[in-house]
Amino acid sequence: MHLRVFKENEKKGLIDLAFYLFNLDGEFDEHEQNYISIFSHATMMNFSTYEPQKQSLQQIYLQFKDSSVIVKEAVFYELVFLTYRNHIPTDKEKKFIDNLKAEWNISDEKLKKTLLDLKRMQTAQKHNAVSAEH
Repeated sequence: MHLRVFKENEKKGLIDLAFYLFNLDGEFDEHEQNYISIFSHATMMNFSTYEPQKQSLQQIYLQFKDSSVIVKEAVFYELVFLTYRNHIPTDKEKKFIDNLKAEWNISDEKLKKTLLDLKRMQTAQKHNAVSAEH
């Protein structure tokens, strides 16, 4: 699903969830900074100066109370990629994903499929990088 078709509150909700996730480990690394840039482009919104408000996870979830299952699954997919891509997630990050999965009734199968998609993408990227070197 293209992120630009999200409603404005869903776009802000996704960025709020991403910032919540970023702050779990107390670091805002290059990968996370790149995500904000990519997300801004994908949603056609400028988030370079966006300052999320201090909110509980439950308050952030309220931004999705009227969202479709498809939107919630797309947000979940984005956040799983963000959590697992290029690093081993912390226990807090895994707990965040588990909480989101439970809150939105995302199936274990959906999580497994998402992790498999991520693994395939990372394998393809590694293959392409090796091919480019030769």
